[in-house]
Amino acid sequence: MTNSTKQRRNFLLGGAVGGFAVISGASAWSLVQTLSPDADAIAKAGATVDLSEILPGEHITVSSGYRPYVIRHLTDHEIASMEPVDLDSVSDRQARNLNFPKRALATVTNRSVNLAGQFVIHSKVCTVRGCLIQPDARDERHAWMCPCCGSRYDLLGRVTSYAPRNLPIPRFITEYGSVIRILPPQWGRDPAIA
Repeated sequence: MTNSTKQRRNFLLGGAVGGFAVISGASAWSLVQTLSPDADAIAKAGATVDLSEILPGEHITVSSGYRPYVIRHLTDHEIASMEPVDLDSVSDRQARNLNFPKRALATVTNRSVNLAGQFVIHSKVCTVRGCLIQPDARDERHAWMCPCCGSRYDLLGRVTSYAPRNLPIPRFITEYGSVIRILPPQWGRDPAIA
């Protein structure tokens, strides 16, 4: 082989390897960018809700960070019926409200969005098997029921039978007026959610 043939072969081989490296790197970068969420998706991970649009006695379901939550506007009668509950008679005395200290008791104030106790927000996922809870129209005290295990919860998401824990309340912030933003769960930092 002549010297010019070796140079030509080395040049073509180097060009082919370099081209392959560039194409492979571009493909890998494109794949990584496709798999990672964009800034809009991260910003929209929380849910924004205007509480004034929920009528008394009604509830809505919203998702934040792939977790379903129930928001209910309690009537005056429902608030009055929740107040006299003796916390010694419930199986879980903790509020499980991520906006309050860990040892806060499960009172109406500690389980509601506002101090008047008109709005309640809690997870829609049962604390036993992770099934979605459903409204239980058979009994006023048991507002929510798990179809999988039969656990029952009151309007505030406090366990009334079978389940070991109250339904957790997510972190939320009041943005303005009656608009709240439910923050997505922070795995590892929100033990009541994880």
